[in-house]
Amino acid sequence: MSAKDRRWLASMDELSKSPPMEAIEGLHHTFVKTRDLDPANAMASAEAILELARSDPGGQLIRFVRRLTRDGHDILELALERMESAGTPEGRREAQRLFDDTLQTIAVP
Repeated sequence: MSAKDRRWLASMDELSKSPPMEAIEGLHHTFVKTRDLDPANAMASAEAILELARSDPGGQLIRFVRRLTRDGHDILELALERMESAGTPEGRREAQRLFDDTLQTIAVP
């Protein structure tokens, strides 16, 4: 495991202990920062954002995520980019799963 991966995993561990809104904000920052340079980490951040959003029965976190991600468009765009550039069926399935989860969780009110 590279030093970069260890730092990313440590920051993810720290975020998971934060209050949900702070965690989502941190994950979104990671998503934006790594989107072009490290799409795999951006996808992992997006998946974690969606998981946190789904954990809120009142919908407050979903509304927050919608604001941060332009109603989910940022995550949908990443998923589409990853589907187009995926070199394996597994990579395409992961990107499709992110796209579908985004539609079901935040893009379709």
